[in-house]
Amino acid sequence: MKTTRIWTAIFAATLALGLTGCGGSGSNSSLLPNPLVRFVNASPDSGQLQFLMNDVARSAPLTYLASSDDFASVPFITDDEGGYDFSVNDVGSGNELERDNTSIGRDTASIIISYGLTNPGLDDEKKVQQAIATVDRVTPIGNKARLVIFNAAVQPTGTEPLSIDFQTVDLTDPLSQGTPQFSKPNLTYGAYSETASVLLIDSGSKTLQARLSSDGAGSTVVVVAQDTFNLIPGKIYLALVSGVVDSVIPGQAPKISLIEIRNK
Repeated sequence: MKTTRIWTAIFAATLALGLTGCGGSGSNSSLLPNPLVRFVNASPDSGQLQFLMNDVARSAPLTYLASSDDFASVPFITDDEGGYDFSVNDVGSGNELERDNTSIGRDTASIIISYGLTNPGLDDEKKVQQAIATVDRVTPIGNKARLVIFNAAVQPTGTEPLSIDFQTVDLTDPLSQGTPQFSKPNLTYGAYSETASVLLIDSGSKTLQARLSSDGAGSTVVVVAQDTFNLIPGKIYLALVSGVVDSVIPGQAPKISLIEIRNK
């Protein structure tokens, strides 16, 4: 009788451990929130662009530098189920400009950015493409703000896409351009990194400058865009460097734009 009770206890403990293990790997992860997505049109020569996921429109048509109002929840789809097809269509012509497939994890917030030209001519590398920036929406501490930087600046016809250095400048101190207080160097065109593309910066009035990186400009300083902004403590911003370098077409000149990202 005593032996029976011992084996019964062992079996119950083993079963409990097995159930705990199964719940930890499956059911708990399924309780995490669905992914959040937001869309931004950074294609300077575009009209209205329609963003879709798995051929379902996920925002209203967006003009250049417009974004969807806020993050929206989408049903979670695993890799085994095919993940997500992201596509962007030109509303005027009805043409699909780009389609990509990827996966997005639960409890994440991603900004899908269109960049490049709807009419790239012979510069195929400058056609409309899409990038996904998965952002940290935890509120910056103290007097800090966080910039999520994306290089969408298109180089002139016949010129290869180039990297930029993104930095602050003190307009009262010319030497500050060579020794910026805050900077992120060598930001590749169309690329995003959760570390290399994110800048924690003091709040307040800041003049932000995008210049061709030393790799592309050599010893010559080429300022792509520059503007002054009032950064609010605890806020998070998408910092877009967009437009066509040296363009004289109205509305397509290079510029820096800040789009506020809602905190978690």
